[in-house]
Amino acid sequence: MTPPVTPEPLSAQELAEYERLIRAGWPVAPEEILRLIAQARAATNEQAERTQNSLAWLRDQLKQKTEEYEAAVAAMQQPTSAVRQRPPWQPIETAPHNKPVLVSYINALGNRRTVKATYYDAGMLAMADEGDVDDADENGNNVHGGWFEESEEIEACALLSCAPTHWQPLPAPPAQDGGRP
Repeated sequence: MTPPVTPEPLSAQELAEYERLIRAGWPVAPEEILRLIAQARAATNEQAERTQNSLAWLRDQLKQKTEEYEAAVAAMQQPTSAVRQRPPWQPIETAPHNKPVLVSYINALGNRRTVKATYYDAGMLAMADEGDVDDADENGNNVHGGWFEESEEIEACALLSCAPTHWQPLPAPPAQDGGRP
């Protein structure tokens, strides 16, 4: 007995031609019909497998992109490290003395102002020559304790005319880039 011969798969054009002939009423041998049915099933199974593989790949891609998106959204919702490290404003009564901090006060025009200042206890600050003589002792140091505004541009400190209400520690300086802050 000879083994059955597996016929070559038909092309789409050949399948279309067979379908046209069958619909036109041409007689087709039963084994030819079985071969066409088997080929159609194989093509359907192969297409289903390709579709399943494509769907699995799409699900994986969707999951990966969703995770990336959620991570990006979570990162955007997190405050930056500089913001996270900034302490809240604190009552001025808790501020350190003889150490520069940021202070906030309402000026004479009713506007809030934030400046770098230090509370110097009496005798801790060398007063500038142009200061009021009543503010300095015989050694040139401040007679009265109080909040003095400081500036990096000038060496003199100016006594604040309004009492600060809140304070914060100074932030860390920005990272240097090419020698410039």
